[in-house]
Amino acid sequence: MTGADRTTNPEGGQVRASTLELFFDLVFVFTITQLTHVFTHQPSWQAVGQVALLFGVIWWMYSGYVWLTNEVAPNSSARRTFLLIGMFGFFVLALAIPDAFHGTGIAFGIAYVL
Repeated sequence: MTGADRTTNPEGGQVRASTLELFFDLVFVFTITQLTHVFTHQPSWQAVGQVALLFGVIWWMYSGYVWLTNEVAPNSSARRTFLLIGMFGFFVLALAIPDAFHGTGIAFGIAYVL
């Protein structure tokens, strides 16, 4: 397959990641740093279990967003707005990770639903 065959096609095929999608990936990286904070704050087997549980739920959500942005490119204002709303929810979720088990967990739950 030559480089000429790899055109940007919004209906499928090889498409480059947008700046917005890359920013969403940075929010996911911040989420991972928050997970490591939970473990380093009080290292124990209980913390390992909590981090594994949170990571599984967060990875499932992140994988859904990756699949969605691969299938439906954020190339319109409405799609970008929905991606920004999801990104905001993901960011709030990341901020709520340290208190997800030791606090009320309401912020984590609401952000996850968003």
